[in-house]
Amino acid sequence: MKKILYVSLMGVFVAATVVAQTNQTHQPLPKKYASVDIVPASKPTASVMANAAKGTSFWTDDFSAPANWTFDNTSSPNPLDWEIINNINASPVAALNPIGLTSAANGFAFINGDPEGEGSVQNANITSANSIDCSAFSNISLTFEQVSRNFQTTYTVLFSIDGGTTWISVPVNTDLAVNTNTANPGVVNLNVSSIIGNQPNVRIRFNFTANWGWFWAIDNVALIQTPSNDIALLSAYFDEYILIGQDVDFVDVDYIPNMEYSSYRQGQVRPLTFIGEVSNQGSEAQTGVVVTITFTPPSGPAQTWTTTPAAIAVGEIAVLTVPNITPASFAGGGTLGDYAVSFTVTGDQTDAFPSNNGPINKAFSVNTEYMANDRGTAWTTFYPTLGQDVIWGNRFAYEQADDVNFIQFAIISTTQAPTLAGEVVYLNMSSGSVFEDEGPNNVMTRYFAGDEIEYITEEAGFSSVNEVNWITMMLPSTVAVSPGVVYQAELEVPAGGSEYLWMPFSNNQESIASTLYIYYDLSSGPQGWWSLGANVPSLRLGKTSGVGIGEPSDLNFKLGQNYPNPSNGNTRIDWELLVPAKNVQFTISDVTGKTVYAKDLGDRPAGVQEPIELNLNLAAGNYQYGLTIGNERIVRKMVLTK
Repeated sequence: MKKILYVSLMGVFVAATVVAQTNQTHQPLPKKYASVDIVPASKPTASVMANAAKGTSFWTDDFSAPANWTFDNTSSPNPLDWEIINNINASPVAALNPIGLTSAANGFAFINGDPEGEGSVQNANITSANSIDCSAFSNISLTFEQVSRNFQTTYTVLFSIDGGTTWISVPVNTDLAVNTNTANPGVVNLNVSSIIGNQPNVRIRFNFTANWGWFWAIDNVALIQTPSNDIALLSAYFDEYILIGQDVDFVDVDYIPNMEYSSYRQGQVRPLTFIGEVSNQGSEAQTGVVVTITFTPPSGPAQTWTTTPAAIAVGEIAVLTVPNITPASFAGGGTLGDYAVSFTVTGDQTDAFPSNNGPINKAFSVNTEYMANDRGTAWTTFYPTLGQDVIWGNRFAYEQADDVNFIQFAIISTTQAPTLAGEVVYLNMSSGSVFEDEGPNNVMTRYFAGDEIEYITEEAGFSSVNEVNWITMMLPSTVAVSPGVVYQAELEVPAGGSEYLWMPFSNNQESIASTLYIYYDLSSGPQGWWSLGANVPSLRLGKTSGVGIGEPSDLNFKLGQNYPNPSNGNTRIDWELLVPAKNVQFTISDVTGKTVYAKDLGDRPAGVQEPIELNLNLAAGNYQYGLTIGNERIVRKMVLTK
């Protein structure tokens, strides 16, 4: 697969044929955890802290002396080594400039694979030139500052205890999702006592291996005496998240009904399972380790739960769980609004590095309209479709039987990557898991396969740079959904089509929620689909209903189908505002996306509005009409005859 083309908001647009970076996920998925599950660690587990480690250091290097390091690479087609620089604006990712390493002014280690281009491979080492005597220390941790963005990259720290003849590798940044950034800076902490403790001839190496990778910046490397007590909260989840990489005992169709969502339609909230993944990175066993969860609903008091206390041996990971919790605010289908969930870990012992104990903060909302796993108007990247002949998908499962009558999706436009009028995409909805074989337990249905819902990008609504524009398309007919079934919202870009249509993506969401079908590459899975990992396109399924909660992406207005349809130009359209609205705009566009009729409806109070009565002198054909309020638009089709 090729690299995602990430167009920096401050960068230069590069027109290239590109396909999204994905992870194959037709492999079986891993197990769920019990309330306390201990996972022996075969190698040290890295934690990322907000602040530098405060242990007593016996060796440090801040890259102010380049001669302390050696460089080698097997990168191709061009040789690419690490280098030591002090340019704090060297990051190819604008959001990570200036690079925030605390002593960057006197030099830091840096490798940048981004200019190497599609098809390039990076494999480069930076190695301490001299041996380090660790013979007086049995408990040792390595810490360093870093800044990076991940793309198809393996980050590794290696240690030699024989002067560089043989090496022991330890992966870091294993939870850094594709096209996501580290903190600027982040601090990595590794308990490496089992590797280099009491060794007199130690060398350290950092390896960057990638296919067209972004970059990695490192500074302030130190070996410190590992404190007796150091527990780290590595990750946390508020639903039955399945931790990738563990033993397998169930399949994809079990996974989706239990995953986290960023927003639940009221009535679809479900009992939550709170999970904290905790590592013992100290030199002594830890007792009484608990994860505390603080759950804050939109109104009413916060609730707190604590996991069963656990003892964690040195080097082990404990997955601590509070299962099957129904918060008081979930009564009646869930109180509308925003929810916050905070996780922290504590133990019986006084922790030497409390900065890696949390909090990890997560959030979701409950609304009246839709299920979502995107981040609304917040987005982190986009995939240029460039006529690639693909289908983007997002997957959902419902707790209760319900109906779906619209698909909602978002488009962005930037100065470097404009969304242009007249681009055609097709929307659809399906049921069944695309990552499992079809069969009695996974029945596949594509609801509008013979009559897909066409959307043509319009002149109206895409002039605001970097703004997320939500488009709501009503389905030709209502679809009944059932609990436990996987459903997918789909947006298809046809072959030879949309070179300039851009959908925003957020990341660090639930892994394997989103999908990609590439018509010309059917090498993934039993049905040819790919996973987008933790990257999520802005695609939702929903049903129009009562008053929303006032977020920009809520459906706070309704637009009826014109009557009669088809019409000879005389037609009527009913509409309603569920909340007061300002600057309401009504437009009609033709098959090229050109606006052929516009009416400013002004500021309006809530309620049923007077119908829009039209006497159109337009050519026979198909048209789109819609209401736009803020950054949201409802679109319907209209046919004129003469």
